[in-house]
This record gives sequence, structure tokens and C-alpha cells, in this order.
Amino acid sequence: MKHTKKHNKISIGNLISALIFALLLIAMVMFTITYDPSKQFASDFFEDVANSIQWK
Repeated sequence: MKHTKKHNKISIGNLISALIFALLLIAMVMFTITYDPSKQFASDFFEDVANSIQWK
């Protein structure tokens, strides 16, 4: 009788990658919500992104 391995659908590498992606996504959203264009190193790009996230 032939024995086959059961493959796990989610590996440790996939789990770690998903966690890192989620943390980066959350960090970017938090950055755009708390962005202040009057600070040093302000950019029009970040201002546009922050305004779109905050529905301004």
C-alpha cells in the first residue's frame, strides 16, 4: 500500500510572512492616520495618502 504524506496547507514560513505583511500594512495605515504635513520632511505624496485615508 502506498503511503503519502499529508501536506500542511499553512507552513511556518507562510504564517510568518502573513504576520509581517499584516504588521506592515497596519503600520502604514497608522502612519497615514497620524501624519502631520507641518512636520519636517513633509511630502505631497504622504499628504495625499493621509488625506485619502482620513476621507478629507
